[in-house]
Amino acid sequence: MTSETPDFDYLATKGDPELSIPYVPTEHNDSNIQFLADKELSQSIDFCIPDVSTVKIYTAIFDINSACSINDTQIPFLKYAVEIGETASFPSFDLACSTTEDNDEHFKTESVLFLMKVLYNEGSAEQSPIDFDTTFRGIIYSKDHNCAIAVFDSRSLPKTTSSLTWAIVDELVFERRVWNVPVDVAISDCFRKNPILWSLTSDTLNTSDFPFALYMIKETDNVFGTEVSPSSDKPTLFRNGDTIDTYKYGDMYGDMYIFSQKPLFDDGTGSDRKYARYAVFTQGAKYLLEDKYHHDYIEANRPTQLGGETNTEEPEENEDPIRTEDVIYFVEDTITKAPTQLWGVRETARFKKI
Repeated sequence: MTSETPDFDYLATKGDPELSIPYVPTEHNDSNIQFLADKELSQSIDFCIPDVSTVKIYTAIFDINSACSINDTQIPFLKYAVEIGETASFPSFDLACSTTEDNDEHFKTESVLFLMKVLYNEGSAEQSPIDFDTTFRGIIYSKDHNCAIAVFDSRSLPKTTSSLTWAIVDELVFERRVWNVPVDVAISDCFRKNPILWSLTSDTLNTSDFPFALYMIKETDNVFGTEVSPSSDKPTLFRNGDTIDTYKYGDMYGDMYIFSQKPLFDDGTGSDRKYARYAVFTQGAKYLLEDKYHHDYIEANRPTQLGGETNTEEPEENEDPIRTEDVIYFVEDTITKAPTQLWGVRETARFKKI
């Protein structure tokens, strides 16, 4: 798999990475959301082996957002705090392996000091202590990269004004990039080998129910572009029948919010960080594959490494002038300069700004 944005077949058939440790669900924070089976995650520093003097510790600070729903059923998604540089990575520090029996306390002390540095502005008056025993959820060691991912619950940490940003599972595990910045390979590899770090389950949720990271399309003065972040504007609803806010299938599927897999236009700066990213649940989407532009796109970008069957059925005839699919996938050629893969989403409950 290359670092290029995945093509349609990959987007539609993302599979589970290799499972390397068992996942045993447990209740999470007195809710029906199950994340991180604590007894499966080590809380002991047992990876300081001979000939290893230091280990890089990544601090994975997670949160669970429960703002989205499908058909009035709450559907949460997981996100992690990352810092953006040459790569998108978790804050990290080098832990010197202790030569005595006090590795656990050594790790705890170093971790608390580092979290204080990450979570507070230097010189801030808000320097309350961190409850390590409540926030720390466990650690996973990667022999391949000589590093460990230490997981912390953000809801037990004090509020912060740091410059960290959130990234979702789609970006860390599948796309392996946040905006157009590649994810640190040690993090993406460790996540792919350990689904316990990115799997959520609940009474109404399974591990395949996670949102895609997409960009919202907006219209300004008859020009269609990508929403810039931060933005206080409400989401742009493309209305059926409007001469400006229209899209290719508006007369067939009605009002929709429109999203793209990547920003519509390259601004020449080499960075996409000015654009707003959304977590969008596309489950149950109607794929409009009869369009000739779609077939041209697929032929030009046919995958060579990833399998998966593609649904090429023609859409069923519908007597209603406006169809009621909640989500559609299509290739747009009317509001964009070139044929572009887009998603149409009917309800705001299906997406949330990251």
